[in-house]
Amino acid sequence: MTEATDWVPYGFLGVYLLMLYWQQAIWTHAVRSIWNIKRSFLINIGGCFGSIIFGILFLFWVL
Repeated sequence: MTEATDWVPYGFLGVYLLMLYWQQAIWTHAVRSIWNIKRSFLINIGGCFGSIIFGILFLFWVL
């Protein structure tokens, strides 16, 4: 990589973490308000793993 593109991995990681947070926020909001399920550790882990799986698929699609 050159000096002009040194920021790309950091930018990608930042966007990925932002996407992970946003997906988690949408997931917990949907679980609590739409489906009327109480918030729990398993629900949060499910949302997190869904985010990670989507992120990996997005990574393969981009690359």
